[in-house]
Amino acid sequence: MLHLTWDTNCIITMESDTTESKLEYRAADKAALVELLALHDAGKLEIRIPAAMASETQVDGSYIQDFEELRARFAADGLERLASVPQPAPTVFGQAFWGQMAFADDRLREIFSEMFPGASFDGPREGENKQKWWGRRIDAAVYWGHINSGGDLLVTADRTGFIKGGTREKLLAIGGREIATPVDSVAWVNSQLT
Repeated sequence: MLHLTWDTNCIITMESDTTESKLEYRAADKAALVELLALHDAGKLEIRIPAAMASETQVDGSYIQDFEELRARFAADGLERLASVPQPAPTVFGQAFWGQMAFADDRLREIFSEMFPGASFDGPREGENKQKWWGRRIDAAVYWGHINSGGDLLVTADRTGFIKGGTREKLLAIGGREIATPVDSVAWVNSQLT
C-alpha cells in the first residue's frame, strides 16, 4: 500500500473556497486532493497528516493548545479518518504534543539545512522573524515525519518550500520516494497503482 503524507497547505486547500482563491492552481489542487481522498477511502492508499501541523500558527494568529483541537478541526472538515504522522520530539519547547512524537535524528537538521540554506536551525537570529523561523522548523519536521514513518509521497501545495530550486531533489536524497503537488500526485499515484 502507498503511504501519502499531506502537508499543511493541502489541508488549507481542502478547507478553502476555491471559487474565491487568488491562486489559479488552488481549484485544480483541491480536485486532485479529493481524488486522492477517494483512493484512500477505497483502500488503495493511505493518506496521513503530519502531527507537526498542529504546531503551526493558525489563520487567526493563535496556536492549537492540544492535539485534540486539531482532530476536531479534521472532523469538521470530514477528514477525521486520516491518520497522523509523528513529529520529531520537541527540539523546541512547545513544538510538539504528547503521544504524537518520535525521537529525532540528525536528518532533521540536514532537512532544515537543505530547505533553508544559511538559516539558523537552533533559533531565530538577531532581528529574524520568530514566526518565520518557527514555520521553517515545522516544514522540516513535516518532511522528517514523512520519511521517518516510511512515507512514499509527500503531497504539498508549497511549491516554493518543497519543490522549486532543486529542493525536491535534495530532500529525496535524504529519504522518501517522491514529492509532488496535488495535481502531479494523482499522476504519480496512478503510475504506481498500475
